[in-house]
Amino acid sequence: MIKFFRHIRKDLMEKNKTGKYLKYAIGEILLVMIGILLALQVSNWNSKRVRNNLERTTLLQLKEDVAAMLGDMEGDYEVLKMGVRSHLKIAKYLEQDVTYNDTMCFDFHWLIKDEYMYPITSSYDLLKKEGLELIKNDSIRMMAQRVFEYSLPRVSKENPFYPDLESFFGDFYRQNFTPNNNPDIVYEYKMYDVNFKYPFKDSFEGDVFDVYFGYVPNDFEVLKQNSEFKMLLRQSSTYRYFKLNRYKSSIYSLKDLARLIDKEFKTD
Repeated sequence: MIKFFRHIRKDLMEKNKTGKYLKYAIGEILLVMIGILLALQVSNWNSKRVRNNLERTTLLQLKEDVAAMLGDMEGDYEVLKMGVRSHLKIAKYLEQDVTYNDTMCFDFHWLIKDEYMYPITSSYDLLKKEGLELIKNDSIRMMAQRVFEYSLPRVSKENPFYPDLESFFGDFYRQNFTPNNNPDIVYEYKMYDVNFKYPFKDSFEGDVFDVYFGYVPNDFEVLKQNSEFKMLLRQSSTYRYFKLNRYKSSIYSLKDLARLIDKEFKTD
C-alpha cells in the first residue's frame, strides 16, 4: 500500500501536476490522521473493555470475601453474646450470694471466651493496587473503604482496641480455677448450626481422650468475696460491650456492602 501511494506521488511530480499533487498529499495526510484516530479509538475501547472486565472480576471476588467474613463474624457474634449472658449470670451469683452448683462451670468458661476477626483482604488489596476509581459505583467504593479501612481493623486481632479476655483473666484463673474434668456434668449447646455436647471422646494419632468443658472455682465462697475478681468483672464488662457493639456495627456494614454489590450486578 505504501509503495502504491509512493508511485502515485512520483507520477504526479514527474508529470508536473503540482496542484493535483498537493490535493493528493493533503488527502493522504487526512487518511493517515483518520487511521491514527481509528487506531486510538480501538485502543481506548479495548482499554475500557479490559477495565470493565477487571471491575466485574474484582466485584465478584469482593462479594465472595464479604460473604465469607460475614459468616465468620456472625458466628463470632454469637460467641460474644454467650459471654455477655454468662457475665451477667456470674455477676448475679455474686450479688445474690447463691450456692455453687456444677453447671456454673460452663458460665466460667464463657466468661473468658473471646473472638477476633481475621479479615480477608485479597480483593480489596487488588482494588487498591488497581486504584479505587476502578469501581465506578460511588456507593460501593465508599462502603468498601469504610468496611476495610474503618470497621474491620477495629475487630481484628492485629489491631485490638481492648485486651483479649482470656489473657485479661488468665493470671487470676490459673490461681483460682481448675479445668472441669467431671464426666457426669453434661453440657449441650448449638452454634454455627452445629450441636455440641460435652464431654465427648476425641482421638489424635490413635490416642483416645476425653474433651471437657468449663472451669471450676477452687473455692466459690472465697471467690464471691474476692475484690480482684469483682474488679476484673467490672472492667471486662466495658471491654465486652464495646467489642460487641463494634462487631454489630461491622456486620451491618458488611451486609450493606453485600447488598450494594448485588444491586450493581442486577442493573448490569
